[in-house]
Amino acid sequence: MFDRFTDRARKCMGLARQNAQCFNHQYIGSEHMMLGIIEERSGVAADALRNLDITYETAAKATLEVTGYGPTMVSMGQLPFTPRMKMTLEAASEAANRLRHNYIGTEHLLLGIVAVPDNAAIKVLGHLGTSVDAVRAEILEMMGATIEQLNTPRPPDSHVEIKSPEEFVDYTDHTNTVLSTHTFDRYQEFTRSTAVYPGRGVACFDSATYCTLGLTGEAGEVAEKMKKRFRLGGPEAFLPGSVVIYEKTGETETYEQFVEAVKKELGDVLWYVAGLSAELGLKLSDVAGGNIEKLSSRKKRGVLKGKGDDR
Repeated sequence: MFDRFTDRARKCMGLARQNAQCFNHQYIGSEHMMLGIIEERSGVAADALRNLDITYETAAKATLEVTGYGPTMVSMGQLPFTPRMKMTLEAASEAANRLRHNYIGTEHLLLGIVAVPDNAAIKVLGHLGTSVDAVRAEILEMMGATIEQLNTPRPPDSHVEIKSPEEFVDYTDHTNTVLSTHTFDRYQEFTRSTAVYPGRGVACFDSATYCTLGLTGEAGEVAEKMKKRFRLGGPEAFLPGSVVIYEKTGETETYEQFVEAVKKELGDVLWYVAGLSAELGLKLSDVAGGNIEKLSSRKKRGVLKGKGDDR
């Protein structure tokens, strides 16, 4: 299920855990997830709750009235889901299926919350004077969906929408493949966790410059390996099964070893591309998607060859 979560939905789950810890709760419940949805702010579900005049402050206060604080401080790490929270996540998945979406976004999480009777989040909504029906109607209107769609099970093997405002971008042009921002942006998030250079995420000029220099250096490493291989063996050195001998050391390098070495350098190039994109406030998926759109347009217009980025 979590593989289908959008980036915002994943962020909501992380915020849900943090909210549970703030209340000293030894579990993650639907009330914590709703607080995470509101705190995330940019998702469709957050907009729906905002339209109903539900803020983080009022929801947090109502949550405290419903659940109270836990007796002891919560240790860091994973917290278990309550049984109703598990039912809520299953209901969110079912809502996505019935609406023919192959992703689970914050809108589906909110629909899951209001689908499970008597959960803590619904009690919080009651304290705020908001009904389940009002929340469901608001989110469906924002999604352009109907209650009939939500109540009708999706037939087996029926068409599933792949496009989402929160995560997936459909680039099926002539290839029947789908480029998912989920893959690109999760990679970018991972690279951020391994970045230790000065000014990371703070001083844009310093950090962006560092990434630019790193990108240039790693691209140079790729070029250097290509140059050496060509100098030692010419074009034939790039054929599978070929072997070159390094004159100074006498060491041999097969074509397969060469490809593996270049792959590692290209990984470093990609790392710096992801880092530079992040320092400039760009998602790697947007960079890749924009490039695909540009090339697809050129291909359709027959102008793949030529000069200038705006052709």
